[in-house]
Amino acid sequence: DVPTPAYQFIRRAGTRIHEDLGLPLIVKLCGSGGSVGIDNKAVKETYKDAQKKVDFMITTYHQPVIVEQFIDGPEITVCVFDDGVKKHVFMGQKVFRKKPDGKHFFTSIESYDDAKAYTYVHVEEPIRTKLARLSVRAFNGLRHKDYAKFDVRYDESTNTPYFTDSNPNTAFGPDLGLPYTEVAAMHGLKFQDILASLLSKYARQLK
Repeated sequence: DVPTPAYQFIRRAGTRIHEDLGLPLIVKLCGSGGSVGIDNKAVKETYKDAQKKVDFMITTYHQPVIVEQFIDGPEITVCVFDDGVKKHVFMGQKVFRKKPDGKHFFTSIESYDDAKAYTYVHVEEPIRTKLARLSVRAFNGLRHKDYAKFDVRYDESTNTPYFTDSNPNTAFGPDLGLPYTEVAAMHGLKFQDILASLLSKYARQLK
């Protein structure tokens, strides 16, 4: 299995949050990327505040939301690409400059405008090998193709990496400001080499 936080899918405003999810909670749009709706106050410490956020998100964006137990701990970006021979996994742990809400470290929509919001460092053992194995399992289980990015939060008290987001069509390009490209570069991988590897896979299939 691939660990995920306790969560609830909510389609309609007014639907009550299950109070066995555990606090704190974070409310996210079900089908949107780029941290849309996740502002500096996204993590809620009470069910009442989380309920208000649910109703606001649904009425504002007109799409379902996920209410998820917020996992305190390191936030890790995991990138995978499949060259047709093997699935390559590389990852980076975010080191945040500050806590957006003064309590928790996480990526908010406001951080996109702050080039110094966080930096990446290498993920160390014992989590690295375990996380690489789980990432390939998630990639295969979700039937992703070519490349994908996973967002993971690591509970250090239980040594459990919780997968919080899957991005099968993540921003993919040569710009080092993109998480996928930045993490790849940290591992000595150039975007053009990854792209060439993917293109070669399909070229081989045409022979």
